[in-house]
Amino acid sequence: MNSYVILINSPYNQVAFISRSSMTAINHFHEQTALPSSSLRNDHFISAIIPVYNEEKFLANFIFSILHSTFIDEIICVDDGSTDGSREILHPYADSIHIIELPQNSGKGAALAAGIQAAKGDIVLFLDADLKNLTEFHIHALLQPLLEKHARVVVGYCKTSEKNPLNINELISGQRAYYRSDLEPFLGEMATKRFGIEMYLNSLFHPANVISVPLMKLRSAYKYEKYKPDVAFTAYCREGKEIIVNIPTTVTSEHFITYMINKIKGMFILA
Repeated sequence: MNSYVILINSPYNQVAFISRSSMTAINHFHEQTALPSSSLRNDHFISAIIPVYNEEKFLANFIFSILHSTFIDEIICVDDGSTDGSREILHPYADSIHIIELPQNSGKGAALAAGIQAAKGDIVLFLDADLKNLTEFHIHALLQPLLEKHARVVVGYCKTSEKNPLNINELISGQRAYYRSDLEPFLGEMATKRFGIEMYLNSLFHPANVISVPLMKLRSAYKYEKYKPDVAFTAYCREGKEIIVNIPTTVTSEHFITYMINKIKGMFILA
């Protein structure tokens, strides 16, 4: 698996919610690396596509962090029929963000497909709207292999254990970068996928064309941090059911079921 030194180019004091430990790690990398080449960056137009569904608790912080990115040329937020205050949070940013509002909840795949159709960029960056501690550090990690033409796909993940060679988070991570032209032939099928969209995307590209990169200190909010316990439990069960039918033969159902059970256990332990 390829690993990349992350290059940093950001006034981090603008991102108020970065933890002290995250800042220490970022500064450590900053001391050892050079800034990315501007000529490398200027060859591409980058569109960030963010599917949004009932993310009012974490959306404002996420929007704040992504608006300060120097790597992203276009931000597209696709509201997938939210029933909470997500749309109201997005509306004040209408001058800076392209907001697409789907009339009803159609699933993450449909939201991503709508964003790709609207995107101007030759590179599309997928980011989940509930990310915590997102920085330029992470955004450049996702873009660098494509900018340097080392891959057709980049998947970013938070590695949970050095002992476990099978990282389920890597398979279903929503943090990804693609060339838009590679995805356009598959938009119709993408729009039919819900929680299974990441597994479907995995099936489209040969592993030799995919690079996975670790995203230090970045994580998505757990469902039990966003919803009431009964709603979170139902969402986990539905997510597991929809994903498991798309699991490749190299990953057993037992592995994924164990992963989902651990997430549900965490809901009751930490909620």
